[in-house]
Amino acid sequence: MEKFLRTLFTRVPSFEGGLEIEMITVHVQILGVLTKPCGKRKFDAPCSEGTTVSEFLKALRFTEEHIGFIKVFINGKEERSGYIIRGECTIVLTTAAGGG
Repeated sequence: MEKFLRTLFTRVPSFEGGLEIEMITVHVQILGVLTKPCGKRKFDAPCSEGTTVSEFLKALRFTEEHIGFIKVFINGKEERSGYIIRGECTIVLTTAAGGG
């Protein structure tokens, strides 16, 4: 599994304005019926600092059409797909509960 996650998330280090892009570790927890990468509900994943939530979800192989239905909580606060992941954090993924 570790090799799989490295393949998904590791980018070749590059320089933008003389600064190397930093790799961070995010702690991921998937709740409910969402697809679980490698069958795991909880895992740590390397990620380039500055990755958006949408890019992160695509790297986990969620399709564009499904991303809109996924609720993303970063360090306990709900965030949108354009939110930029900065620093080590905990990401919880779930779907909206239906009812009515």
